[in-house]
Amino acid sequence: MDGAANTTSMPLVPPSVVALWPKPNYENPETRGPEVTIVGSVFLALATLAVGIRLYTRIFVRHWIGLDDILVAISLVSIEYRKSILVEWVPF
Repeated sequence: MDGAANTTSMPLVPPSVVALWPKPNYENPETRGPEVTIVGSVFLALATLAVGIRLYTRIFVRHWIGLDDILVAISLVSIEYRKSILVEWVPF
């Protein structure tokens, strides 16, 4: 049972490899702010379009709406609210 104490699934990085890594930049770090905002907005627009089409077909074509449709609409509203908070308050 000597090897039982050191049972890590991830191998350790050798110090020679760590020495080749660039120094961390804590003063002026590189950010991905615009990219995160753009990608998030595109996918939110696609989700809004998909939910809108779903609700349209359920209400106007089938003349029936279920609990799952209501929950999807509530989820979309909460995701839009959360994204607006993240974009406004979290610096990427």
